[in-house]
Amino acid sequence: MSDAVPDRKPDSALSVQLRLIVALVLRGLVSEVGSTWTGVIGILVRPAVIVLLFYVLYSVFHRLTPQGMPLLGYLVTGWLAWFLFMRTFSTPRGSSALLLFPHMTPLDLQIAEAVLQWFIYTFVFLLFVGGALLIERSAPPANPLYVIISFWSVAVIGALLGLNFSSIARVVPIVELMRMPIQRLGIFVTGILVTAADTPSSVLAYMSWNPLFHSIELMREAWWPAYVSPLADAWYVLRCIFILAVVGLVLERSTRKYIKS
Repeated sequence: MSDAVPDRKPDSALSVQLRLIVALVLRGLVSEVGSTWTGVIGILVRPAVIVLLFYVLYSVFHRLTPQGMPLLGYLVTGWLAWFLFMRTFSTPRGSSALLLFPHMTPLDLQIAEAVLQWFIYTFVFLLFVGGALLIERSAPPANPLYVIISFWSVAVIGALLGLNFSSIARVVPIVELMRMPIQRLGIFVTGILVTAADTPSSVLAYMSWNPLFHSIELMREAWWPAYVSPLADAWYVLRCIFILAVVGLVLERSTRKYIKS
């Protein structure tokens, strides 16, 4: 007489969704990086070219580094944060085909894409920071934990803003056209090129609404204690993240019926 096979307790919905997100992240990582070093090089080339270009421009025109910050460190904190924002803010690739699978929702795709870009660009950021410190032989960040948390907040802001845009676009598709202007013009209102301390107060009053600007300023404050930002406010960033999360989740859930099959 054979032993009875014990009944297997069904997995909870949360467990299933977590495994699904992990699978999507691994799938995206393989797609992004590939099986050779060329994928990794491709990820590094674009930010490296931008940082190198501005490094040459600053050097050729003998422009002083803002607030006495080491030039490479200053460029890395700004441009790497911007690349992370752009990647998390963008629409997940291949989303329409993946939605045909059971248990798959647009929210799963957006979370997986945000986690993937967070993982990739955290690695890229640490690599660039290490390179900047070795080349310039400058002091390491005064508060490394605060630096990386401020950097990660950029990913959260980008992902939540992208969630809001994607949800609204289901009802008003023309909203998707606004992504490109934000990604092109946002450079000039986020403190990448000019710190808050070097921004005229009349202009700074209008730029203070941008939580991404606050995150970058918080990162530079944590790196260089001598730099005191007139703008950085961690609580403002947290409030913006909370509002974007609540509004985005409500919109995402309420607009699913408008998804075209």
